Amino acid sequence: MKFTIDVSDLLSEVALLHKIVPKAAGFPILENLLFHLKGNLLKITASDHQTTVETEISVREVEEEGDFVVPGEILYNALNKFHSGDTIGFSLEKGSYKLEMTVGENSYHVATEDPEEYPVLPELDRSLSVQLPVKYLKAAIQNTLYAISQDEIRPAMAGVLVEIEDDNRVVYFVSTDGHRLVKYTVHLKEGTGTSGRMVIPGKTLSFLKSVLDSHEEEHVKIDFSPSNAVFHLGSRQLSVRLIEERFPDYKRVVQVDNKNKVVVFRKELINCLDRVLVFANRATKQVSFLLEGNKLELSAEDLDYSRGASEALVCRHDGENIRIGFNATFLLDALKPLGSEEIEFQFDLPEKAAVLLPRDTLDEESEEEKKEDIFAMIMPIMLSSTTSSRDTKNEKDDEDEIEEEDEIDEDEIEEEDEIDEDEIEEEIEDEDEEVEDGEAENKE
Repeated sequence: MKFTIDVSDLLSEVALLHKIVPKAAGFPILENLLFHLKGNLLKITASDHQTTVETEISVREVEEEGDFVVPGEILYNALNKFHSGDTIGFSLEKGSYKLEMTVGENSYHVATEDPEEYPVLPELDRSLSVQLPVKYLKAAIQNTLYAISQDEIRPAMAGVLVEIEDDNRVVYFVSTDGHRLVKYTVHLKEGTGTSGRMVIPGKTLSFLKSVLDSHEEEHVKIDFSPSNAVFHLGSRQLSVRLIEERFPDYKRVVQVDNKNKVVVFRKELINCLDRVLVFANRATKQVSFLLEGNKLELSAEDLDYSRGASEALVCRHDGENIRIGFNATFLLDALKPLGSEEIEFQFDLPEKAAVLLPRDTLDEESEEEKKEDIFAMIMPIMLSSTTSSRDTKNEKDDEDEIEEEDEIDEDEIEEEDEIDEDEIEEEIEDEDEEVEDGEAENKE
């Protein structure tokens, strides 16, 4: 088997697939890229067992079709060393496991493995199809990834829930880690013809966003079943094993009745948080919000190092004066993806979740004109008169304090019945005992 291809063309695809190839896979064969040559089309496959990506590219001077695997890391590093204008040739004798590569007068070789050992993609069973605008799919990923749980004991929250409601012509993207929740809604001009739901792993969505950045088509077709989904991206195809654990019933914890409403310029708040965070406790990242009239004061301190900061912003405030604390990093994660000039905070009590909304969407679009909505909830943290990290040079002390802060947050969430998977699932079981297992799966 022989063929040649321009280094630049091959590198553009391998650089993308390289992100999927695991560095130390449980299945060593997955550390390779699978090459399948048929006619003048070369299909390259990369997989980490959960996410599989296939791409097709044209080649020249083909002599005999066939399959082979090549170590992904070695090929990627080698292609980066060649000149972009070079042509690379591949040759593999039948029955041999020694792959020859030539660039000009120079030659290189690597040992390959049996391509038959590479895992085969599962067939989609009872699949449904939907087309989504690329623009809003990218925005949905950007606005939900930050709230995905990193806790391995909560697999249902390690991805983004995608709910398609054909009757209402909307698609919801929801993520939560127990301390924050975000819902991104896409309003479609026409129905999709499909209703269903799926939970897509966060790692897959992160990779998908990088693919969409260079995707030229306006829509993406998605085929999905209860266990798998396939994204069709022109000459590329992304397949993923969906998270099958039940996602928490987020609708039970969404609160919209809040007494205090504050409107502030988004970039001013981001810049203020960035500066104050420098002086905050390194473990808790606690920042205090003090609302008095039309003034919002942000403050933070770390008593162990005798440092602190305080800044004030002008805001539009409707409600009572209130003092409430937040993890500044959580707030920044939510604020930065928003594209609005102003944002609206909604508070009720210092121990209840705050709601964050992009103000431009609220002011400028009617219900008929809406194309997207963003709704975020963030749990506050308990404010104390002292903020101490003890000896932060001792890493163990830092870790203990972080864990203690997490426990405070989770206890508080459970107490207020908000954004907690365990309590949510108890309510789900009480409510849905008579519901058949298939109801949580997709319906047409």
